[in-house]
Amino acid sequence: LFEIHTMGGHVEVSFPASFSGTFEVELEQSDDGTENRIISDFPLQMRTSKRERWLRRDVAVLHATGKTGSGDARVRITTVGSDIVIRRTR
Repeated sequence: LFEIHTMGGHVEVSFPASFSGTFEVELEQSDDGTENRIISDFPLQMRTSKRERWLRRDVAVLHATGKTGSGDARVRITTVGSDIVIRRTR
């Protein structure tokens, strides 16, 4: 299991082109209205949902999932209010 969790930090990770894994990625948008993105060189399926916040307005949450190769390794990345970039190296 490869896991990264941040509370507002830009996340950029690289995996070899031959990497075999299952991705679970979540990005909670910040309250300031900035549109952050999940960018991936690996094929990921994206969807958006809303998360209810107590005493604050609801926020959008981007979810991305995907599998490459046999999906042996598990990758979980979460952040709030910042981009997530997943690169494939040669």
